[in-house]
Amino acid sequence: IIFGAISLLLVAFLIYPAFSDIQKFSGDILNDKNSAALITAEAGDLDNFNKNYPSYEANLKKIDQLFVDSDNPIEFIKFLENTADASGVAADINLSSNAPSRAAIASPTTVFQIRATGEFSKMLKFANRLETRDYLIKIQNISLTRSFVQAVDGKAVAKGVDANFIIEAVAK
Repeated sequence: IIFGAISLLLVAFLIYPAFSDIQKFSGDILNDKNSAALITAEAGDLDNFNKNYPSYEANLKKIDQLFVDSDNPIEFIKFLENTADASGVAADINLSSNAPSRAAIASPTTVFQIRATGEFSKMLKFANRLETRDYLIKIQNISLTRSFVQAVDGKAVAKGVDANFIIEAVAK
């Protein structure tokens, strides 16, 4: 009975904790092995990217040009002015202080407000060109109102539309 009790105590206090530690350490070694394999694969991918960088460079520069420089948006404002002129729309462009409507944004954006006047069809062309041209732009809000000019005979004659655009441009 004493030998059985001593055997149980040895198993409970010495052998079981040793096996538990061995099992824990083997799990840690397996995790470290998987981490090492992942790091090796990432290093191989990085080397592959570095070797192929010259072929990617032109496309990366094109992608970089899709973003507005938030510190110096002069090129983007010139783009907006040229797009308005090409569409036949008179535009007044302002950098807006309004924060974007979404609470969590995946990438930084710059908000601009554009007041434009012109014919309705030219206004639609302008909006289409904004979203399909050289920059990543999303039109947040457009408000259109008819503008009138008084004619000589006392009747109001429709001249065109006044538009107020609020656009978000993805920034660097």
